[in-house]
Parts: sequence; structure tokens; C-alpha cells
Amino acid sequence: MMNSPYGKRGSTFILLLGLGLMMFLWRGDAASAAGDSAATIQDYEKKLGAAMLRKPAAYSIVYTGGTLTMDQLESILQRIHNANDYLHYSTRQYRYAASTDGRKTTVGYTFEYWETQAQSNQVSLKVKEVLGKIITRNMNDFQKEKAIHDWIESNLSYDTTLRQYSAYAGLFGNKKTVCQGYALLAFKMLSQAGIENKIIEGNAGGQLHTWNLVKLDGKWYHLDTTWNDPVPDKPGRIMYDYYNLTDAQMKASHTWNKSASYPAAVTLFETTLEAKRKSDAGNAAFYQNLKKTLGLHYMEAAHTAVNAADLSGFIANAIKANQNSFTIRYPNKRTLAADIKKAFNGTNNISRYSYSYSDYTRSPSSADVLVTVTLTRRK
Repeated sequence: MMNSPYGKRGSTFILLLGLGLMMFLWRGDAASAAGDSAATIQDYEKKLGAAMLRKPAAYSIVYTGGTLTMDQLESILQRIHNANDYLHYSTRQYRYAASTDGRKTTVGYTFEYWETQAQSNQVSLKVKEVLGKIITRNMNDFQKEKAIHDWIESNLSYDTTLRQYSAYAGLFGNKKTVCQGYALLAFKMLSQAGIENKIIEGNAGGQLHTWNLVKLDGKWYHLDTTWNDPVPDKPGRIMYDYYNLTDAQMKASHTWNKSASYPAAVTLFETTLEAKRKSDAGNAAFYQNLKKTLGLHYMEAAHTAVNAADLSGFIANAIKANQNSFTIRYPNKRTLAADIKKAFNGTNNISRYSYSYSDYTRSPSSADVLVTVTLTRRK
């Protein structure tokens, strides 16, 4: 069996990223000297959001409309983060303290970030430079997404020390980061290319993880650039196992927060590609090549075996065509070993055979695998 990328991304996402970080509501003494003031909740949220975009280490504001409760303060921060995924996931942690006399509430915030504002600016400039090289004026969103995905896989490496969490770390220095940095960079590149997307958080391989949701022609898909770049990093290797999956397909290996307002991903990407191939004839070759690159052709009967007899047929065809190996989809991992052994019984002109398999992520069934069979002929 092929080595699985699952699990080694484990602690690549830390709990400090979720809302509900170390928060305190103090009543009595003023939290800090006021640096701003707001008379309404809307104005408070607007000013706090603008301040957070500047990534200050500390910020204070006086709300002159009465008392703000902890629930209100937390809801304000949640709305600010929900409106800006890059800010949310590049913020390491925050704390706040508040005091009120009933007529006004003074709130002092302290923040820590995975990258400074100067570094975030460098990320934006670098992304603009890269997009200028890999994106052409006539590209549509499908072509842009693939170009961006392939660039990330070719230029970043996973930080196995689990110390670097930012897009900046992925672009500069040793160009290594964890899943959070991959998702942040994908978010930034896709956004600057005009493609709507979100960062999604949950679990994968039993551990905390982040990846992206991408919107193409009004439909949403899961894109995990981290799991498409398994460890150890091999130059030139690009994988597409977690490229534009539905919720049902992604659930085989990933889970996410059901209470979060993530859009549903329900349309099979192969259905979308086939529709695009017909409606966008000028780019038909691109859609057809992408279908093969993603391994979507394995869903077809011509590339699927369901029992030992089917396997015997593929073996006979490979021998006839003088092929040393072939890859097919097999929907029953449990019986694969016995079925392959049965399929090779009576094959006289093969001295040795071997096989490997990997999960087929395009199927929601965990029993569905891609099998590569290698043949050695008798001399």
C-alpha cells in the first residue's frame, strides 16, 4: 500500500485560532486609556475592524452607548473575522479587558499575529508578482485555479517542525509552512485572481486542519493544497487527490465544524467539467486534460474492474499491449489481495507481479481504491 499523507499534518493548526481565545471581562477599573470612541455597535465594529487590519499590538476604544456584554464583544470580533479569513487565520491570539460605569464601556485589546503587517504587505506584493507570471488575461477561473494550485505545490514545502504557520513563511526564507500557511496563501492568491473562496477549519486524519472552499461558476468545492503536497517533498511532484471535492467525497477523510456557516459543496466536479467542455468549446482540451489529470476517468467502466475476472481481462490486455504496468479503479479494497491472486492464476508468461493501491478520493466509499499493477515477463 502506498504511504498515506494522512496524519502527519496533525498539530498544524492550533486551538488559539478559534474564537473564544483567552478573553476577560473586567468591571470597575478602566481597561486602558481610550484611543478611539464609538456611539453605536456598528461604529464600534467598523473602527475595531479597521484597527485590526493594521495589526496593532494593542488597541483601545470607548463605547459611549452604555454597557457592552462579553457576548456582544465576542460577537463583534466574530463578525470581523468572518468577514476577513486572512485576518482571522493570520491572528495568533487576542485578549481583551473591559470596564463599564453603565454609561460607557472602555475596552482594551492586545493582539499577537503569525505575520506582521509589513510581512502581510510583502505577501500581497509577492502574490501580485507571481500571478502576473502564471495568470494570463484570457484565463477563466478554472484555469486560474489550476495554475495557482500547481504553483503552490511546486514552491512550498510542509514544515515538519510545526513552527511556521503563515503564508509569509511559505513564500520567504526556507519556504516552509503548515496547513494554515498553505490555506492562507491559497486564499490570498485565489482572492487576488478574482476567485471567491473561504478558509475552512476542522479535522483530518484525526487532527486539527485547515483547507479552502473554492467557488467556480456558482458552485463550491473543497481544495486542500496541504494534502496535495505530502511529505517528504519531491521536486516536480503535484498531486490532485484533494482538488475540488464535494462534501460527500471530503467526508471520507475530513470533518469540519457543522455549526459554521460554510457553503455546501454538492456538485461533482466531473459533472461540472463535462458541462464546461460542451459549453466552452474553445477550452474543451483544457477541461479534458484536467479530467485526466484529476483521475476522473477512473470513474468510467473502461478503467474499472469489479472482480477477479475483470482483473484478468486487464492483465491480458496489458500483456498483449506489451505494457509493464497499468492502473485501474477497484471498488472493494477488502477482497483486492485475494482477487489479484486469483486473476494471475494460470498466467504463464509472467514471472513476477506486484501491486500497490491508494484511496480513491473521488469516491465517497472508503473501499474504493486505485490499483497499480506491475508485471515482469519471463525471459
